[in-house]
Amino acid sequence: MTDTLKKLEDLISQNKTLEQRNEELRNLIDVNLNHTNTEPQIDFEGLMDLSEVENLILKFYQYNKIPIGLYDDNFKLVFSVGWKNICTKFHLANKDSFNNCCDSIKYASARLKDYRAFYYHCKNGLNSIAIPVEIHKKHIATIGISQFLYEGEMPDYLHFDAQAVSFGYDREKYQLAIEEIPVFPRDTVNRIVENCSLLAEFIAYHAKKNLAVKAKLQHQTDNGIILNALRDKVTEQERIIKSLHTSISEHQEQLTVNSSNSADLLKEIDKLTIKLDKTENILNSLLTSACLGIGFIRRDIFTYVNDHMFKITGYTPKELIGRQPAILLSTKDEWIVFSETNSDNLSGGSEYLTKIKIRRKNGTQLDVIAFISPIDGDSPQKGQVISLLDISRIGESETVKPPVIP
Repeated sequence: MTDTLKKLEDLISQNKTLEQRNEELRNLIDVNLNHTNTEPQIDFEGLMDLSEVENLILKFYQYNKIPIGLYDDNFKLVFSVGWKNICTKFHLANKDSFNNCCDSIKYASARLKDYRAFYYHCKNGLNSIAIPVEIHKKHIATIGISQFLYEGEMPDYLHFDAQAVSFGYDREKYQLAIEEIPVFPRDTVNRIVENCSLLAEFIAYHAKKNLAVKAKLQHQTDNGIILNALRDKVTEQERIIKSLHTSISEHQEQLTVNSSNSADLLKEIDKLTIKLDKTENILNSLLTSACLGIGFIRRDIFTYVNDHMFKITGYTPKELIGRQPAILLSTKDEWIVFSETNSDNLSGGSEYLTKIKIRRKNGTQLDVIAFISPIDGDSPQKGQVISLLDISRIGESETVKPPVIP
């Protein structure tokens, strides 16, 4: 192999690499344009400054004097204030009674979607009220008011005494803890719940604002990653182009040194160019003069249509190129069925002939015979050629089968 031919092969190889990189670059740009930024996960402790929330709840307790706790979306206790000995020294200190506490808050939280405040008895026998904290209709936390009695309500001593036996509590100390449970009038409790609901809304408001900031930062991070990837691709593209320019310059110098060989090579190139031009002219003439609407389909879009396609469909070539063939069928679903049927018939590299109705640009329907064949019989995935024949004046007929060529 001569040096000239070797350099030509190198140039062709580099050009193919450049085309491949161009395709990757276009795909990356498409990803960037169509990129749907991922929303950050809604995590209560990740959204809020817990020290600020704790200060709010502490001030709320100082005003209302009712035990209160804050739970995250996984039912874990985040902060509590005012809790009485009956919970801290007994219910939370025993594994079984602690499980009762966990089950109770899960039970209440699961019903908060239907209540602004859910009143219930915990499994350990105390009055409790759960108030939801929500953003974008998603439950992110629960405020719990508990460990109190209503005015006029007597403790269920039989229940508590049975608990003391079951969980192995010191019965006398447990009795004293029961006597410490605060008592509130029902009207006062209802007022406290209203105030607590406002507190939940206030916390949700700040959580929503923090989520918006976090989402913005997430979007900037995602876009930064894509931009860096795009910058890397452009840098590599520039390197390939520079290498290609260098190879071209070296090849031009070689052509100058080997003028006689270059002259012969240029003559061969001219001959091939003339043949190629003739072939292209013949092909263009055939495609233009054919009484068929002809289109090339690659990656499910038209990449070429002839002028006769305009006469059949009413769409100009510019209006069809870059569009999906589904534009010519009544619905996108109809095209999916049609294309899947064609895929089955074309999988072996064969042609397919059928009668279909197309929808013209003006909305009218037209009977045509569609002839589908692969661009490359050995590689059907490279695309298809579709030819449309107007048979509206011929009348109704059955599906046309390809002629048998002897």
